[in-house]
This record gives sequence, C-alpha cells and structure tokens, in this order.
Amino acid sequence: MNRPEAVFLSSLFALLSLPAAFSQQEAPKRTAPHSEHSQTHENSKQYFQNLLEESGSIDIYYRKLREELQKRKTIREKAEFLFPFRKEHINSLFLVRNPIYIGSQYLRSELTSQLEIEEETPELLFSLAFLVPRQESTYSDLRYKLLKKAFELAPGEPVIGFELGRAALERGNFEEAEELLRKYRPASSVAAEENDLAALYLISGRKEEALRLIRKESALPQTEKRIFSDQLLLLRFGEFQTAEQILNSNKSRITEEQKSFLTAVRHLFEGKKKEAVTILLRLATPEKLRQENEANIHFLAQKRLRRKYPDYSFLSLPRRRQNPIPALSVQNLSNWSATGIPGIFPTRSTDSNLAEKSLSLLLALSQEDGEAGSKIREQLEAIGYPYAELYTGAFLNLSLPVRLERIRELSRLHPNDPIYAEIQFQIEQQAQDHGSKKELLRILNLLRDNRFPSVLNVFQVIAKRSDFSKQEKLEIFRSIAELIDSDLSIALPALNIYYEPEYTEIILKKTGEFLKNHAKGNT
Repeated sequence: MNRPEAVFLSSLFALLSLPAAFSQQEAPKRTAPHSEHSQTHENSKQYFQNLLEESGSIDIYYRKLREELQKRKTIREKAEFLFPFRKEHINSLFLVRNPIYIGSQYLRSELTSQLEIEEETPELLFSLAFLVPRQESTYSDLRYKLLKKAFELAPGEPVIGFELGRAALERGNFEEAEELLRKYRPASSVAAEENDLAALYLISGRKEEALRLIRKESALPQTEKRIFSDQLLLLRFGEFQTAEQILNSNKSRITEEQKSFLTAVRHLFEGKKKEAVTILLRLATPEKLRQENEANIHFLAQKRLRRKYPDYSFLSLPRRRQNPIPALSVQNLSNWSATGIPGIFPTRSTDSNLAEKSLSLLLALSQEDGEAGSKIREQLEAIGYPYAELYTGAFLNLSLPVRLERIRELSRLHPNDPIYAEIQFQIEQQAQDHGSKKELLRILNLLRDNRFPSVLNVFQVIAKRSDFSKQEKLEIFRSIAELIDSDLSIALPALNIYYEPEYTEIILKKTGEFLKNHAKGNT
C-alpha cells in the first residue's frame, strides 16, 4: 500500500472513531458553528467537544486547533488556550481518546515539527513546553529547557517566568524556583488554583512560611481547585489541625464528597486505613464510576463497555503497572523523595473523578497488605464489582506464571465471559504464551461477539502464527471487519496487516458499506 492510501485509511478510521454524535444509532447534533465560543477553564471540555463535532473529521479538528492557537498572539492568550491540554491525563486510558487528549497529542507533535524547521520564538518554545506534562520532569528536562530558552528570548515575560519557576521546582532547583515564583506568581491565573510556592516551602522544610502563606490566601476568594489543592498539601505534610481549620472556613465552597475524600486521605496519613477504606468504598460505587465514565469518555464503543463494566479501565494490566494517581498513591504518601519532586504535587482535579481516585487508592491499599487486600476485594465485590479479584493485590502480586494459571482457571469457570477472556489474553501476551489454536479462537470469538476493541490485538497474534492458514486468517479478519457496521471504534490503521492487499480490500469494502449506511441514516 502506498503512503496516500495509508493516510486515507488512517483518517477514515479516525473519523469512524468520532464521538457518539456521529454514530449510526444516534443522529448527529445540528449545532451552529461555535467560532466565537467563550473558551474558559470551566467550559473547556465542552468547547473542544463541540469543536470536534462541528469539524466532522479528525483532520479538520486538528486544523481548527492549529488555527485557534495561531489566533492567540500573546503568551498569556496562548497559555489560556492551552491550559486544558496540559492537565495530567489521569483518565486517558490506552483505549480512550477524547477531544482534549487527542488535541494535546496533535499540538505537541505539530509544535515539535515547527521547532525543527522554524526560527525559535518565545511563543513557540513556551507553547510546546506548556504541553509537556509535569510528570515527565521525573525523567526528562525538556520542559525546563524549553522554558529556559523562551525566557532568555523574552526576559521578564511574567507568564513564562512563572512556568519556568514551576519547572525549576520540579527539578529541585529551589533557589531559582523561589525567585521566579515570588516575582511572577501574581501575574499567573494558574497560581490561583495551584499553590506551588507553598509546596516549595513545605518541601524545603520552611513549614511556618508555608502555613502563613496558605492561611493568608485562604481568607481570600478561592477556586474549588485551590481549596482542594491546599488541603492535600497540608495533609501530605501532616498539618492536620491547620487543614481542618481552613476546611471549616471554606465548607460552603466544596462538596460533601470532596470533604469525605479529604477525610479519607487524612485517615491514610494517620494510619487509620480501616476508616479510610470505609469512606473510599462509599465514594467508589459502580454507579458513581459510571457517571464519571459518561462524562469523560467520548466514543460510543467505549461508553458501551463502561456502562456494562464500570471498572473496565482498572482491568488493564499496563495501567496497573503504575498507580494512576502518583500524587496520592499510598506507597508515595510518606516518602516523596522516592519518586522525585513531581510525585508529591496534589492531584488538581476535584469532583470530576473522585470515584476513580477512591477506587485507585483502594487498589493501592490492597497491594500493600495481603490480609487487607483480601478484605478490600470482598468489599468491592459486595458493592457491585464482580471482577475485583482481577485488579486487587492478591491477584496482581502473584508471580506471572501463577497469575497465568489462575486466570486460565477463572476463564474455564466462566467460559462465556469476555472480561476473563480479555484478561487471559493480556496475561498471555505478557507471558508470551497464548496456548492452543482452539483457545486463541475462543478468546477472539468471545471478544468479537461482545464488541471488545482488543479483538484486533488477538488477531495480530493470529496473523503471526503458522498454525493458521492464509485463508483462515482472511476469514477471521473479514469477521472482525463486520464490526465496522456496529460503530465499533477499532484502531485498524495501527496494524501492519493494512499493507497486504487482501486485508486492504476487505477494509475498503466494509468502509464503503459503512459510509453508505451512515449517509442514509443522516438524510
């Protein structure tokens, strides 16, 4: 296949992966253009969702993002526009793509390419640095270097100066960070939500200065995120009394669930794990997790899976290799130096994913203590998580061969359950042991019949096996391609099989049928 054909297929299947407004089952929204949206921090998710739906294709969405960024001329305007893209992608699972996530990936790639061929400007360097996640500072100095160069080209620019101060703090350059944060903090809207100067004082042992700053600013009107951020900082460093005093003075500004979550975190710091678990279980019910999934997941195929299996995201083994909330992981709460400076910064988001945060903390706790882990598993099963065994400590702490043996046993006990088939395949991938041809076909058929996107990963394994004939592989692939008519979001462009004419012909035929049916449904 030549490059134009590959690009066409990539764009086409990106289009097929658009949000639910473009599905066959749900008619597209007839919205007027939103070129004059008021894009603020509060409505940014809806702004970019609308922008994507109005674009009609991923390529047009990317072009509009590029144009919108170019319209912003000043550093401050660019920072305001890019602010939603630079948040840590706690909810960005490897199967999930939302407008902000794919936008951040595209803009970072686009700006990186520009930097390779265009003259370095403060605007270009700053914009790229702003898109580099802060957690990357644990292993890369890219963000710091870009901001340093931008500040050299625009000395005294307050927004760049403030971001450079934050990057210096992430690197442990306390003197440089303090000078920049003190000088440029008042000029940044980000400072209203994130108290990096107080974090610096606490990290460097200047507790009284941190408490004075937090107390002084807590008396002023504050955002919900700032209150939450300060509370987590104070709890992290054991300032329970101050945290309680400030929380009491701000009770009307945060929700009851946020208060409950903060109480659970305090219990964890105090060593009261049993009390913390009780609260976290109330916050992490399946229904609450479903509500978060509905708000944060934009593709219909993913919504279907999360509606049926709200904890589906926690079943991903790659995701479990690192705690999705490093700032709040139980392992790191008492020893920030083990994970670097960024590891102690509070997670900034509040109600938007409290259920996921709570479930994540429960899973981290389950991996620390075998007896407590078994109890947490039982409690999760009791509130409606039937697959809790698969992502709690008793299972994850098993050696790989024993875990493989256990999941195969569970699959035999539940032969028609796609979740066990999915996890069996994941562990077999990790162990590089997929068993018999018959068993691999059973897993593929089960995942295909239940519209699991991972069915394509199974086919990739089949495509490389010699015990399947070429004709068998084509028939299997043809059965998978039928899912295009079901509006399943599948990442076909990523598969090398595209470059074989037989597979390309199947894809083009099914794509044509899909688009024809899609057009009929929209007339």
